[in-house]
Amino acid sequence: METAESPDSAENPEAADTPAAAATPEPAATDGKPPRRRRRKLLLTFGVLVAILGLAAAAGAVYVSSVPTPNAITLRESTVVYYSDGKTVMARLGQQNRTIIDTTKLPPYVAWAVMSAEDRTFETNPGVDFKGLVRGVVGSNDGPGASTITMQYARIAADITGATGPDVAVMAWKFDDEYSKQQIMDMYLNTVYFGRGAYGIEAAAYAYFAKSAKSLTLPEAMVLAGVIKSPGDGAFDPSVNLDTAKDRWNFIRAGLSEAPLKKLPADETAKLTYPTVFVKWSPETPATGSGLDEPTGLIVQQVLAELRQLPEFKGKEPGFIENGGFKIVTTIDAAAEDIALSLADETRRGSLLYGQPKTLQAAVVAIEPGTGRVLAYYGGHNGMGADFASWYYDAQGEPTGYGAHPPGSTAHVYGLATALRNGISLKSYWSADKIKTFPASGRDATRPVRNRSSAACQPTCTLLEATKAQLTVPFFGLTEQLGAKNVIDMARNAGIRDMWSYTGDERKRVDLRDAGADLTTFGTEVGIGQYPVTVLDQANAMATFAQGVRAEAHFVKQVTKVGAVVHAEKLPDAGANRILSDNALNDLAYALKQPLPDGQDAALALGTWQYAASPVDNAHAWAVGYTRNLAVAVWTGNTGKEQPLRLKNGALIYGGTIPGPIFREFVVRATDALHLTHKPFGQPVFLGDQAAGNTPAPK
Repeated sequence: METAESPDSAENPEAADTPAAAATPEPAATDGKPPRRRRRKLLLTFGVLVAILGLAAAAGAVYVSSVPTPNAITLRESTVVYYSDGKTVMARLGQQNRTIIDTTKLPPYVAWAVMSAEDRTFETNPGVDFKGLVRGVVGSNDGPGASTITMQYARIAADITGATGPDVAVMAWKFDDEYSKQQIMDMYLNTVYFGRGAYGIEAAAYAYFAKSAKSLTLPEAMVLAGVIKSPGDGAFDPSVNLDTAKDRWNFIRAGLSEAPLKKLPADETAKLTYPTVFVKWSPETPATGSGLDEPTGLIVQQVLAELRQLPEFKGKEPGFIENGGFKIVTTIDAAAEDIALSLADETRRGSLLYGQPKTLQAAVVAIEPGTGRVLAYYGGHNGMGADFASWYYDAQGEPTGYGAHPPGSTAHVYGLATALRNGISLKSYWSADKIKTFPASGRDATRPVRNRSSAACQPTCTLLEATKAQLTVPFFGLTEQLGAKNVIDMARNAGIRDMWSYTGDERKRVDLRDAGADLTTFGTEVGIGQYPVTVLDQANAMATFAQGVRAEAHFVKQVTKVGAVVHAEKLPDAGANRILSDNALNDLAYALKQPLPDGQDAALALGTWQYAASPVDNAHAWAVGYTRNLAVAVWTGNTGKEQPLRLKNGALIYGGTIPGPIFREFVVRATDALHLTHKPFGQPVFLGDQAAGNTPAPK
């Protein structure tokens, strides 16, 4: 018959299910006295008991008061990152997978199952197994026994605080004296290890049954209680050893109806059946991974970087967020994110980069106009690797990421918006020669500006025609006339937070939001897209142009802990941060308007930046744009050093080769997935001065 009380799993993993050993009598003494070995053991046992009693008395004055109580113990609790619905898990963070809950809200049979497995006299015992202590001193190879739940918890607390030896027993006495049995059970259920990397009942319920502990059935609770005995090796894990797991489960079932526990009638427990549905698991492939190695791992890095800059988290010790037990709800929509991955992740069959040269890399960012919420973000397949969509501060405060790329002719959007704000009409005329010098900007005959595309309107084109044809010369002339600083101001106001300048071959990030930022390193070339910007900032700028209201791009919607809000996003007021009038926005959208397959209005700018001095090859290709509901930026380049962008068949890559199709497909599919209503752009009014160009109208 099995013993009614199960020893601590860490100390005696074999005893609880082992039939009681038959008593073996000592050999009879020939002189009427006990053998010398037994006499020594009795004396030692007596000494141990005296020592224990003496220890208890001394502790009452000084020692016990110095032993930490649960209130003084800080548990590492996993932080969980969710998609925008607050339910779908993106990643679990922290050194231990633990979620602390109020276990008083669990079905009572969860605690019953654990008592039946680990300590059937829990509700009546004094918290310490004196027999176990004596056993440990007088000969047990397992050390001091700790069969009660209270002592098991004391050992966990001792490990956390660094207490050793007798402290465990003293802590158990103190806990049992100062806390109710319900409180001790709550502490225990939130701390004990259940295997599969899961600490505490809530993490275990998800690890084994993919549900919250409050939803556990009694048979499921019994499975979890069973693994506590030997959690590290999976000995009672149904995925590892189903037979022993069932034996352990049957032992627990018997204890529920037997004395001393007797929580349920025997006929009721007899009807219980072992669960057939549980999460499959193998020790070689743990099921509780953090998710940081997935593409969404880069989103998590952005989330952590964003939080570390907030007053609620700034200056906290490393790991504070990850081990703090926070619930982080991101702005990322799960459906939109999956669409982005399906189109841009080079490892996914069906994506536009699948089967192409391995050096090719894409990045996609989608933002909700008016709020700044990042709805989808793809910066690379390896969440632990390089981020090609933006950059972030890591845990050490170091800037990390590779997501800054020359925007090429997509930068024309900022010059165009600046022109509209300054009263220059889309119908104004600009020199569009194939090659042109601009001495005032340092572009003399040795460094002329060239158009890499052509249009029927040349050599004189309207600003509208130059926009449609992506002509470089007219926009260089426009930027020279407006002033590079004014174009940068527009870009900053729209959402470009950082721009990289060049000093020789060295790039330097310039925070455009810094009032003291040195902008003298940026020349007229800003209007033709020479200076790198991030994919994230480009998407945010497009979101501003979609509605005319600037909002800060952000990844975090809300952070809570135990139901209390720690941080909530701050959205702009309606009409706040407006940078262009409605008429200017309508003219801008008209200049960029491109049809989408679903018939909705979209504004789209394509662009490239050349490879080195090549007149043919490109190193970067872009597509940036927006509808009234959605703003998207797409970049394609190389994973390492710049090199010519070419498809597997050798064809050149332009903005319309990969980025453009990704943009169109993403917008169409995301509009449907997000249930967005098609909203047309307003009619153009062609505001401004038609004579404001740098060349007269052709005759």
